[in-house]
This record gives sequence, C-alpha cells and structure tokens, in this order.
Amino acid sequence: MTRLLSVLLFVTILVGSAPATQAQACAPDSPTPGVGVVREAHDLISARFVEPVASSTLLPAAANAVVAEVRKSRPSAQVSDAETWFAGDPAFSWGRFAERYCLAWEARGEGVAPESLAYAAIRAMAASVREAHTGFLTPDQYREHVAWTSTGEVRYEGVGIRLRSEPLRIDYVFAGGPAEAGGLRPGDEILVINGAPSREMTPAGAAIALRGEAGTRVRLTIRRVDVPTPWEVELTRARISIPSTESRVIDQVGYLQIRGFPRPALYDEVASEMAWLNAIGAQALVLDLRGNAGGRLDVGSTVAGLFLPDAAPLYRETTRVGQVTRRAIPSQGLWTKPLAVLVDEGTASMGEILAAAIQEQRVAPVIGTRTAGAVAGSLVLPLSDGSAVQVTVIRIDSGLGQVLNNVGVQPDVEVRTTPSPARNDEPLDAAMGLLRARIAPPQTATVPAPDLTPTPTSTPTSVPVPQTTPAAI
Repeated sequence: MTRLLSVLLFVTILVGSAPATQAQACAPDSPTPGVGVVREAHDLISARFVEPVASSTLLPAAANAVVAEVRKSRPSAQVSDAETWFAGDPAFSWGRFAERYCLAWEARGEGVAPESLAYAAIRAMAASVREAHTGFLTPDQYREHVAWTSTGEVRYEGVGIRLRSEPLRIDYVFAGGPAEAGGLRPGDEILVINGAPSREMTPAGAAIALRGEAGTRVRLTIRRVDVPTPWEVELTRARISIPSTESRVIDQVGYLQIRGFPRPALYDEVASEMAWLNAIGAQALVLDLRGNAGGRLDVGSTVAGLFLPDAAPLYRETTRVGQVTRRAIPSQGLWTKPLAVLVDEGTASMGEILAAAIQEQRVAPVIGTRTAGAVAGSLVLPLSDGSAVQVTVIRIDSGLGQVLNNVGVQPDVEVRTTPSPARNDEPLDAAMGLLRARIAPPQTATVPAPDLTPTPTSTPTSVPVPQTTPAAI
C-alpha cells in the first residue's frame, strides 16, 4: 500500500469530515465538481503547514497540474496555459483560480472522472511545499491509514512486495503473497507493468499500478542480475496482511523487526516479544528497523524506552511559531544485553528518531545504509469527499539536536544488500557477526571481545535523499 508514498510520523485526527467549502463555478447554479475539496486542501495547508506558505506557492502548482491533467486526457482541449491563470492578479486569489478551474473542467471532454482534476491539484499543492510528510491520500488510502492506526496491520490487495526506485526494483517480498508464489526476489527490477514502462512512472504511480482488487491479474516484465534476458510473469492479486512485528531466534541471537509504530498496543507487543526472547535465552538482539516508515510519535516514544537509558533525550520539536520542546523518556530497562540495529533507505520518521537516539546514546552500533531523511510531525486531516491531506506541522530533530529531515541517519557500519541468486542478507549477516563475537566466550585470557560501542558520527547538513517507496504493494 501507499501509506503515503513514504509512511510517516503523524498524529491522526479522527474527527468528522471537514466542512464543505462553497464551490466557485462558471455559473451560479452549476458548481464545478471538485473545486470545493481543492479549496479545503488549500486552506488546511495554508493554515497548518510548519512554515507559512502562501497561495502564490500553492495555486500556481495546482493550476499546472490541472492543465496537464486535461491535456493528458484530451490533447486537443482548448484550455489556457497555467502561466496565464493569474495574469494581472498579483495576490494569486482563490477566485481567479476557481474561475479558471471551471473553464478547464468544461474543456476536459468526456471520460475524465470528477475527482481527477481535483486530486491532481491537491497532489500538486502538497508537493509544492517540498516536505516528505505533506501529501494527499485518496479515500481508499485514507481508509487504509485509519485501519492501520487502529489494528497495526497493513491490509491491502496487491502482490506482496515493497519497492525501491531508480530504477524500480523489489526491496522485499512478503511471505505467502503472490510475488513469492511467482518466484520474485529482492533485487529484481520491474521494467514494465501491464504494458507501461516503469521508467515513465513515479514510485507512487507504480504502486497504484501494482495494487488492485483481489483476483485480478497484473503482468510484469522482470530483469534479474543473474538472468541473461528479462522475462514476463503474471501475478494474481490477493488480500495481503502484514503484522507490525516479527521475531525469532538465530543461534542464540534474537531477531526483532518493527515495521511501524501505528497504535499504543504496539508497546505491549514489543515488550512481550522481548520478554519471550529473554526467557528462551537469547544472548543478544538484532533490532531490524529496515523499511520502518514511522508512525505515531507517542507510540514510538514508549517503545524507545525499552532500549534507551533512563531520561535519554529522544527528540526535539519546533512548532510553526518557533516553540521548542525537548523530549526525554523514562527507561523500561527490558533489554540490557548486546544489541545491534539495522536501518536502510526505507527507515523513516519515527524509525529514524529511534535509530538516531540509540546511536547518540552509544547503546548499540547502527548497521546498514543511510536512512530516508524524512523526519517531521504531521496531521492527517480528512476532506469532505472522504480523501485527506497529510500536513507537516512540527519540525523534529534528534535528541542532541542533529538535523534529520532531508539528511537521515548515517550508520556506524555501512553495509549494502547486493542482489544475488543466493538471496543473502548482508546487513543481517554483519550484525550477527558482530553480536556473536560479543557473546562468544574468549579463546584466551589475552583476547578481549571486540568493542562494539559506536563512535560519534558527524552528519552533513545536506544529503540528496533517494526516492523510496517503503510502503508495501
């Protein structure tokens, strides 16, 4: 699913739908479909975004998207260029936008769904603020988001994979899904989806193309590093359910994966898993935060107390008006044995905050690749047609003040996964090697166990963030 193209650190607002805004129209008795919900989204982003954002940023972006959508559906449409929409209107007024929107709607021709122009406009406005936690959710995506925050499980209809982009490739294959049954592997590159080249798609567009009603089929063209030529595979979409946690024991080393922080009950689940690992004699623990796209700040904070020292600073938040709050957490002290943490480009938001705190407090080495750099606090706000906008409302830095957003967490030990027929998990192997060395009995009195305490890592102020789609599809 797209738990918002990259899923996220948020506070969910579960209230009644936002009040419908009076739609502007070409004719008083004929409101233009969709313009009201565009106005709602515009006003919410303007009022709530962490930094003041003007209509002169939002509305030109929306205008460009509307014109592009009309011309994509009907190349011959007589619709004015977006650059002319606000000619002579230095204030970039809503009235001028609504008037031109209505004319574009009339020029669209047949076959354009009522919501298509509105949703294109809202997506463009959200993208114009250039913040990973601000975006648009369709009604289906919003329902899935609400379900995720209430049950903690990702449920969707698709093929059971997680994607990465540039190029579009499979990052993870979920057990029991259509992709696993079809023989797909992590590292496989997806060249074509139902006849459409993937290079022409955004990661979000690819996710939409891969998902669909259970029982329907999707045809993919796949390229694998050890196979001479690409091949086609047809998968039948199915209902997929992915739990928030997974644990097991590997040669006296516990393994705990946390895929997100969706709801308060997650704390009890993680504590129970850790108690079980302790009870069966696990001597060390790998905490796998790869692909963890975040979740609720309060939930992640309580879970962090299972791993961090008492009163350890976890994060700092700055509001739109500049108020700074520092958050520290009480320790639950549940795990005191050796620990290693795995991260990757799909580790985002609350996952990054936890990894950064473990690193800053020198609790454990962080292993893998630089994280997504998508750390901020946001609200998910419903719109009157059942869709929603997610709006960044808080800036969040690490507990010691490191900038994480658009930067990420640099691991102490960088290990990348290399696609191969053997399907090796190099980061997990590296973590297991470090922990086995730590818990192994010394061979002689003169051979000490290696010191796994990570050294402080300097973080640059600006690093290009790779496009990722950590959400499952």
